[in-house]
Amino acid sequence: MKLDVYHPDKKQDGSLSRIIVFVYGGGWGSGTKLIYSTLANTLRELGYVVVVPNYRKYPEVNIDGIYDDIREAIKWTHKNATNFNGDAEQIYLMGHSAGAHLVSHVILSDIINQVRYDESVAAAATSTTISPLVSEKHDPAMKTTIKNNDNNKPHDFLPLVEGLLLFAGVYDIAAHLTHETSRGIEELSVMARVMGFSQEGYKANSPVRLIEKNADLFSDSEDLLDLWPRILFLHGQKDTTVGMDQSANMFNTIGKLFPPERRQEVDVRMRLYRRMGHGEPVLFLN
Repeated sequence: MKLDVYHPDKKQDGSLSRIIVFVYGGGWGSGTKLIYSTLANTLRELGYVVVVPNYRKYPEVNIDGIYDDIREAIKWTHKNATNFNGDAEQIYLMGHSAGAHLVSHVILSDIINQVRYDESVAAAATSTTISPLVSEKHDPAMKTTIKNNDNNKPHDFLPLVEGLLLFAGVYDIAAHLTHETSRGIEELSVMARVMGFSQEGYKANSPVRLIEKNADLFSDSEDLLDLWPRILFLHGQKDTTVGMDQSANMFNTIGKLFPPERRQEVDVRMRLYRRMGHGEPVLFLN
């Protein structure tokens, strides 16, 4: 539950630097922030503030506990941004492998929950004196408190993030379990266990299934467009640990869910690297 912050010197003009929160991989069961000090320092030298959090792993916690740690790191970064010359309105999340899964699932599920929450408030407002909430482009966490079943507490949404940089990620757990089985490593991997060892758990924790389940928002919701981050998928074509079809399928699914007239309002891109395997897209930043 600790994190490292790498930040450039304060700019002479007083402007703030963009922030990258890097979530490392390790199959949900291993890894440490110390491994990525060179990567973080490289990004710092390019002018970014870089936050690298540690998070609890299986078997200490299951997947929900890991999500909680990532959420806390994001909220801490937003709250403390100005203390290290960072721009709280320009936070990007970068994840590699399992880290890309964690980043995408935490952010996209939070956005969808915010939109559904606004829908429920707007529906309630039609029969009460409560005004519907309107999403704030740059601070969706600061929503008006409403009374709901005598529980007068605001929903704990994350601050808005500007973009996601997703390296060699897993977005369909069941499909990746099939891939692990084909490699004969399904017993060594903790993925199935951390996800609950059930088809329900695999589906519930797959970002691609999450967005498919909420397909109606992609065609109808203006709030979704307001909150949707810029996304860049990166994957090596020689990656045998996580097949590049994971990124390709996620990218294509997003493209199919947004109607043609709405696609120009979002920025979702994918880059495949012919000669790279699983680790190279991140290692080349060292």
